[in-house]
Amino acid sequence: LFPYTTLFRSSRLSGTGTIAADGTGSGRLVIDAASLDTKHGSRDKHLRSADFFSADAHPQIVVDIEAATRAGSTDADVTGSLTVAGITRPLRLTAAVTEASDQFLTLTATGEFDRTDFDMTWNMLGTIRGHASVTVVARFSREQ
Repeated sequence: LFPYTTLFRSSRLSGTGTIAADGTGSGRLVIDAASLDTKHGSRDKHLRSADFFSADAHPQIVVDIEAATRAGSTDADVTGSLTVAGITRPLRLTAAVTEASDQFLTLTATGEFDRTDFDMTWNMLGTIRGHASVTVVARFSREQ
């Protein structure tokens, strides 16, 4: 999904999630597309353009988690949808609980995406692969 092999962060994101008594979960993560930051100004500007995230026209990247179900003692299968640049596609990830306490839960999720599914076809001299691997680390805290 992301055209560059790099770490990026978002300074503006929000989310909610629920874990049921049976251990299944659901939730939503909303990322401000204009806040994506790779620490490289011209690359960040290009990522926000119509070539990639179209941040002006579609200011949010949305991850809707319909179901997160246990797959072993520390893993979960996650299904839902991903909306990028105004296009929504099914989402399937594998997540691992990397930290847990009574007050918080940290999940690390990985998945494969095809950029062209989101109309991200810009490719200077054929240097960018269509498929991308994405890793997300998300920390959830208990509602007070």
